[in-house]
Amino acid sequence: MNKKFLLKPVTSPLLLGRLYNTLVGLIFMTVGVINFTTKSVEIYMIVLNSILILLGIYYVLTGVFLMAPASRYVPRVEIDPSGILVKDDIFHRSKFFTWDQLIEVGFGIHQLSLKTKSGDTHVFKLNPREEEINTEIKSAIAEIENEKNIIITTA
Repeated sequence: MNKKFLLKPVTSPLLLGRLYNTLVGLIFMTVGVINFTTKSVEIYMIVLNSILILLGIYYVLTGVFLMAPASRYVPRVEIDPSGILVKDDIFHRSKFFTWDQLIEVGFGIHQLSLKTKSGDTHVFKLNPREEEINTEIKSAIAEIENEKNIIITTA
């Protein structure tokens, strides 16, 4: 059983989705370039248009590369027979836990907590707007619960 769930980032309001970021970036770049081609050469317009073009480049790059499903930066939860990999935001590192390391998996209100045998608890935020993905993650972990002797708790 190998399951991969792609998540929308929770803690990054500037990263709302691949298509959204790409479109917003293209719009910003287009408006900036169109304004540069007009005849106004006031300094505030040059600064404003430069900012628009730079923001457009940022949004296009995040939409095309960072949020691509194959990207290592995209937030995701991967569940396989060896363990669980969780990455809740593009600015945080992914963490992999083997099933042997885990004692308890907890589901709170839009969060996933993993308690290890060493006593550490790792809490990951889940996007509240993706309720069906959150329930799929819960059911996928519940399938492994019996064979791996892991306690599943819900809040």
